[in-house]
Amino acid sequence: MGSIKKVAIIGLGLIGGSLGQRILRKLPQVKVIGIPRRRVSLRLAKEKKAISTGTLDIKAGVKDADLVILATPIELIVPKFREIVRSLKRGALVMDVASTKTNIVLEIEAMCPQGVYFVGGHPMAGKEKTGIEVADHRILEGATFALTRTKNTSGRALKALEGFVKKLGMRPLVLKPAVHDFMVAAISHLPYLAAVTLTGTVADIKEYKKQLSQLVATGFRDTTRVASASPKWGKEVAASNREQIIEVLDLFQKKLTWLRSRIDHRKYKDLERFFASSKKFRDSLFK
Repeated sequence: MGSIKKVAIIGLGLIGGSLGQRILRKLPQVKVIGIPRRRVSLRLAKEKKAISTGTLDIKAGVKDADLVILATPIELIVPKFREIVRSLKRGALVMDVASTKTNIVLEIEAMCPQGVYFVGGHPMAGKEKTGIEVADHRILEGATFALTRTKNTSGRALKALEGFVKKLGMRPLVLKPAVHDFMVAAISHLPYLAAVTLTGTVADIKEYKKQLSQLVATGFRDTTRVASASPKWGKEVAASNREQIIEVLDLFQKKLTWLRSRIDHRKYKDLERFFASSKKFRDSLFK
């Protein structure tokens, strides 16, 4: 396992493209090979300076790579690894960047041949829009980059990727896959579900549709921003992190039940205390 001089990125969407840009800007000596599904994505990735070169031949693209980054939709991560595994060189590092980890890590670790090292990854950054067209390396500046560790994780591989992440200007955070998935269910998946539910609730108020469209302002816009994320991503998250999301939804439902009860029984002092404690916690996160 040597230094990382050649990186192959499979999937050139928002995160894959942004990572490519980031690598080329922070580590100009590293060659970035883009491997998308469509030829037009190669052209756009080159225009956005997200890759050094590219190919549609996935096996040829990863053949000599020191690091392979799987940046496809969640449901394609494992199939793409299965497709490339026999083409990887000895000593190659492989990392995915999906927003759920447990199933992916379990399945890929079981397929990893001797001499190939896999670490699950997840940069905590993004936008509500997707695609290489909106790739922007600046979303990764100072971002936390989760890396997974299991009993099968190579210590050397993990250390190498921690160093790589730091060189890109991000902050590595090592977690067990299940711990990552529970926390992300709370801070990423639940906000998405809350935003789409709020949006759907308002959309169902048909009799005031015209007036509502005129009244909506920044509060509704900011609260529901993530509802504009890809519905396919939402479906994949719900399917791949089902148990953790249900657990967090149960906690959220308890809060909503308590909130409704306090409003129903005019317990306004209780509400004010709850609002104050929530504000204090939120403000502590975003100083």
